[in-house]
Amino acid sequence: MNTFLEHLWLTALPWFIGIVCGGGLGYFVARVIRPFWETQSTFRSVLLIAPWRTLGALILLLTVRSPLLLRYFGLGQATALVWLTILSCLVAFGRVLSLFLTSPQPPTTTSRAIASARTMAVGLSVAAIIASDAGAGGAGELISTSMLTLDQNLFISGVLTVVAVSVILDILLGIVQVLWRNTSL
Repeated sequence: MNTFLEHLWLTALPWFIGIVCGGGLGYFVARVIRPFWETQSTFRSVLLIAPWRTLGALILLLTVRSPLLLRYFGLGQATALVWLTILSCLVAFGRVLSLFLTSPQPPTTTSRAIASARTMAVGLSVAAIIASDAGAGGAGELISTSMLTLDQNLFISGVLTVVAVSVILDILLGIVQVLWRNTSL
């Protein structure tokens, strides 16, 4: 039963904080930018192209894989709760923001498909870090080594590599999304 309660704690607390903090911030930001979103198509296009997914992935990467949290909290529940809470806040922020920024015309299937492809591309760019665990190299090797040696410079090199790949994919697919947003599959 102890394992069940620990897992429930590691799930429920970050979920609740994510809903309240991340969701609350997403709602606030949506309320602030909605007037511009609805009236300014250029503003909407710029926000669609912006690499928001990459920014979220970067924040997550900087917290989850950084040796700093391990240095301050060590291994254990405190570090895991921080990681999971940040993830929960990022997801809730993005979902609530998009929920309250829906335009009078719902996005086309093409636009939603490209948005999903963008999320997958950025997610896989970050997830590819674990490829180093299988000996595949890449930026994950730098990041994993930095966690073992607590070398912040090595960590930053790995993160910058991941960010560069993510930003390029996110912006390129964002441009495709804006160009094809009014077409249907």
